[in-house]
Amino acid sequence: MIAMAGTRAQLGAVGGLIAVLAGCAGLGVTPPETRIAGLRHVETTPDGALYEITVEGANRTGKDLRLESVRYWMTLDGRRVFQATRSPQATFSALDARSFSEPIAVPAAALPADPASARYEVGAVIVYRVPGPLARTLFELGVSRPRVRARSAGVGLPGAGPTP
Repeated sequence: MIAMAGTRAQLGAVGGLIAVLAGCAGLGVTPPETRIAGLRHVETTPDGALYEITVEGANRTGKDLRLESVRYWMTLDGRRVFQATRSPQATFSALDARSFSEPIAVPAAALPADPASARYEVGAVIVYRVPGPLARTLFELGVSRPRVRARSAGVGLPGAGPTP
């Protein structure tokens, strides 16, 4: 019983140390500010509709933040109709702002009968890398994966019109 309590205490101490290191790995780095800058209708075919989501990010720190992945989605009338994870192959450069776009393909069966009155939501979770050797190690170990979120919602899909 005493040996087990010692093991638990050691595991707790290691867990605490990892948490402290994870916090220190991002010292001096403020998360980027992100927002959904747009949802654009690209085309509609008998198979479905193609949209493009644009995400803007502003990096207020003096360090480049490489974007590792973006998980993004769309819901129509409360039902998720699309989700994907991609590599944006972008960097939020130090003290700069930039945007990137990703495709959203909605199958015809998921399109609302009246796109002009459909409630939609689009969102994104962006995982980025903080520079530095400790941050890199903690990221690769899966201990520290900094992320930011953005979402936008509205009524009436862009390019709304009758479905073909």
